[in-house]
Amino acid sequence: EVATAINFVKKQLNPYPGNSFRPPYQTDADNHGASVRPDVVVRRTAAGYEIDIAGHDQYFLNINSRYRSMYEDIRNGGGKTYTGDDKKHIVEFVERADMFIRYINERRRTLRQITKSVVEFQQGYLETGAKSFVRPLTRTKIARTLKLHESTVSRATANKYVQLPSEEVVPFDF
Repeated sequence: EVATAINFVKKQLNPYPGNSFRPPYQTDADNHGASVRPDVVVRRTAAGYEIDIAGHDQYFLNINSRYRSMYEDIRNGGGKTYTGDDKKHIVEFVERADMFIRYINERRRTLRQITKSVVEFQQGYLETGAKSFVRPLTRTKIARTLKLHESTVSRATANKYVQLPSEEVVPFDF
């Protein structure tokens, strides 16, 4: 009975049903049929445009309160109960975590600034949705406007998508 069941599975069932839609060797990342999740959402409000950076809230990342209190204790001259290795570990890791969180928040602020600048520049397109209203805009121009380096703008927008008020999702490059 087991041999018959195995034979049936081998001949009658398909363990890879998705292959009928896309051959296994075809892994085109730029497939236009693939769905993308926007990194930035632009919404039209009564007061203008609202820009939301997708992802977790900026306060989602934080340092464990126990580690934070031990760090503060050591920094304020206390911490005599900790060994030298403990102090070094606590100080090093809390400062690294603080720096990491700071950089993540800076990255979000930069992306928000760039998006705000693009939205202001492309307001005609956003209002009408007509591609004839898209104005030429370079990363260099955005960088000069925001007093950032061009490579910062390029890295911040690379492989990112924007959901427009029309709910169309387009690459930042557009």
